[in-house]
Amino acid sequence: MTAMLDTNVIDKLLVEEQFLERVNFLVKQGRLQIFITGVLKNQIRQITDDTRREILQRTLRKLKVQYVPVEFAPYGYTYGECYGGLSPDVTLDRDDFIGGNNKQIDDAMIAATASSKKYKLDYVVTDDKGFTKRLNRQNTLTKAISFEEFRLKTVQLQITGG
Repeated sequence: MTAMLDTNVIDKLLVEEQFLERVNFLVKQGRLQIFITGVLKNQIRQITDDTRREILQRTLRKLKVQYVPVEFAPYGYTYGECYGGLSPDVTLDRDDFIGGNNKQIDDAMIAATASSKKYKLDYVVTDDKGFTKRLNRQNTLTKAISFEEFRLKTVQLQITGG
């Protein structure tokens, strides 16, 4: 199983040690891969509480979270390795996803990257209901799931061993 993390679920990883250990076990077994984009890295870097920022970064390292460059950045919008453009691997209907609302750009970058032909991740884990709706109405293999659904899927993955 492959999953991209949205910013709003990162703190939830830290709440329950048993869940964190299950995720870590599945990652070490190679049955779960967790990904982030520069969107999340930048948002973590902006956390002013040094202790909280370090705990989050340490947790992501422990889980062997894999960084992937964004596949989409709107024209005139420079983002890390993507300088205003769209990778040919993107399958997301960005006009439908963003809908003229620039507040959705970070979500669009995450969704476009997770669902691109290059990565084809199974899930984006988010508790943002609007993001979930927008991604799940797209014609992509990647689906948005809540943190609680992610928790249940890790239990199933551990039980089935597959």
